[in-house]
Amino acid sequence: MRVINELDRCRLVGLFWIYLGLLLVEGVLRKWLLPEWSDVLLIVRDPVALAIIGLGFRSGALTLGRPMRGLTALWVCFVALGALQIVFGDLGSVTVLGYGLRTYFLHPPLMFIMGRVFEPRDLRRATIAIVVLMLPIALLMVEQFRSAPSSWINRGAGEGRLQISSAMGRIRPAGPFSFISGSVLYYALAFACLLGSHFERDRVPTAVLWTGWAALILATAVSGSRALLFAFVPIGIAAGAAYLMRPQLSGAMVRTVGTAMFVVSIVWVSSVVQEGVEVFSARLRNSGGVTMLLERIRGTVDMSVSAWSSAPIMGAGLGLGTNAGTALLGSRVFKFGEDEWSRVVFEAGPPLGIAYLLWRAWLVWLLMKAAVGAARWGHVLPILCFGACAANLLSGQWGQTSIQGFAIWTAGMCIAGSRVAAVDVSRTLPVVLNKPRFA
Repeated sequence: MRVINELDRCRLVGLFWIYLGLLLVEGVLRKWLLPEWSDVLLIVRDPVALAIIGLGFRSGALTLGRPMRGLTALWVCFVALGALQIVFGDLGSVTVLGYGLRTYFLHPPLMFIMGRVFEPRDLRRATIAIVVLMLPIALLMVEQFRSAPSSWINRGAGEGRLQISSAMGRIRPAGPFSFISGSVLYYALAFACLLGSHFERDRVPTAVLWTGWAALILATAVSGSRALLFAFVPIGIAAGAAYLMRPQLSGAMVRTVGTAMFVVSIVWVSSVVQEGVEVFSARLRNSGGVTMLLERIRGTVDMSVSAWSSAPIMGAGLGLGTNAGTALLGSRVFKFGEDEWSRVVFEAGPPLGIAYLLWRAWLVWLLMKAAVGAARWGHVLPILCFGACAANLLSGQWGQTSIQGFAIWTAGMCIAGSRVAAVDVSRTLPVVLNKPRFA
């Protein structure tokens, strides 16, 4: 395997920091600073992604491992399909086609490059930065929660748009992101980093951990989002699995639970948390609770199955199912609904659409094997990041740029952490079991 020049590696790491920064402030730009450029700012990270891919290819950081070979083969097929849709189909817009191809193929390679160039110190810095930012973002969400739905601080991305309502006259605060989905995915990643920080060999400052737990409770209480609660479940399962595979982690696990319970007992009695819980409970009652949620999930599955049988064999047009794609044609609706599997199948047709979805499922499988292998040797962060991104990789709405961005970043941390674990173990063992095979 080609050795990456240290200067190129540092440049790539710097570009990834820019990528993360733009991911975190994309909503700030779209809602408050440059609302007239809201649609253009959807692709604000694309030049950075192109720079990362170009430098990654030149430096050898982007290699044709098994997932990249599969993605490259799909790219060739999708380009040919797009040409056929322009010539023989109803797509008629090269711009929409370009946006569609960008959605499928521009950002996914970044997770593999990130997995190769991030060293332990880079992972630690990223982890601490994400945990440190939890409190200011939570405080912003509290202010949005307390403000009127029509207040400027609750403006949505796009002219005249507001945030999604919750209950009792409140909205679901999006923090610095365009909408609540960004907050959900950020705090899922932050929860994984917060838990992982307790298991770091280089201790994270205690004050950082305490503020992280306090911010997590604040943000969850005022979010009004069931998706945020459910996002924590696979991360908790991943932590439990890591403990079962590595009982030596029991000391760190006890410290984690003790710290969390102590901070929660202090923050829980605050008025804003109690008010947030009251609003959250009202929303659960108004929305029909768990029964209605299960009905919604069943409806999504039925819609996906129906798409496989009713979509045109060559698809209706790459990019047509995204909000941005339809905006280019003068509309602002999800043409094929908000379900990701339905969108992909309708856009690309059943053969290629299902092939792309199977690639995403295969990627989840590879990440799980790599993360489990890392957890066996006491490296917990990869399996926690896997818990934070698995559902997003499998069925996240990648037509929404922030959702895809968090999938790429979190999966990249999972791959990088798995590689670091394999390198660490290989120093003492001649054979590394479950070595990640992304390169």
